[in-house]
Amino acid sequence: MKKAIPIKLMIFDLDGTIVDSAKDIILSVNATLKSLGLKEKSEDVISSYIGYGSVRLIADAIGLDDEKLISKGVDFYWDYYRKHSLDNTKLFPGTTEILEHFKEKRKVIVSNKVKEFVVHQLKAFKIERYFEVVVGGDDLKCAKPSPCPVNDILKQFNIQKNEAIMIGDMAIDIQTGKAAGIHTCAVAYGLGKKEDLFEEKPDIVISELSKLKELIK
Repeated sequence: MKKAIPIKLMIFDLDGTIVDSAKDIILSVNATLKSLGLKEKSEDVISSYIGYGSVRLIADAIGLDDEKLISKGVDFYWDYYRKHSLDNTKLFPGTTEILEHFKEKRKVIVSNKVKEFVVHQLKAFKIERYFEVVVGGDDLKCAKPSPCPVNDILKQFNIQKNEAIMIGDMAIDIQTGKAAGIHTCAVAYGLGKKEDLFEEKPDIVISELSKLKELIK
């Protein structure tokens, strides 16, 4: 068993890490494609597009280099998802317990999802109180895999790199943490493909959030 890492700041991804939101995202993307007169896509295909923010999500789903069509699709997606983002979405098992266990540690969310939706879901599941800062993907120049959002938080909190950890389910999360020079933890139960996660060589891999109790001190 690995020796527990002393950590002062826990940086969490949202989708696929804290909330199981894939179904509502997939349904919203297919509703968007249908609204544009395009063919719907399979769950696996749409899942492979998730993680880089809604603009790229819709652009990849549309599969056409048409800025007007993409913009129209993004607008529809935001409006539809705003109404349906909690239809099937739920917390992953043990989420509230692990946040409570680490209540004395500083915690933030860094997601590429639009901040409005991140905050809405955190409030809906009554876990917003655990996070001091929520960073969404609204600023595309400072979104994962750029280390920019992590570096900004480290500076804001005056936390050293070796005192922070990035926890996420996708390769992009591990890439972000490594680019920022902090510890990385891959969760193997989320949206990301395991082979992609392992390829990034995260410091820790967990099968459930509760394992963090053993690996972080």
